[in-house]
Amino acid sequence: MHHHIETASQPTRLCPADIRKLKDITIVVSEQVLSFTLEIADRFFVIDKGRFIHEETRDQVDAAKIARYLAV
Repeated sequence: MHHHIETASQPTRLCPADIRKLKDITIVVSEQVLSFTLEIADRFFVIDKGRFIHEETRDQVDAAKIARYLAV
């Protein structure tokens, strides 16, 4: 199996609708803007001090719960 990996030295501008159309790829997004993340993600993971402490799918997501994890 061959994998194609691209990196961008310049930010790539895609709107959430464009990102949702992408298939058969994994994108790791580290983001604290919950509204953007809710538009593009199929799965949500919360990492605290290097450990996964919470996981939800798009259908299960509780925005209020995830927002509490994002509070600084």
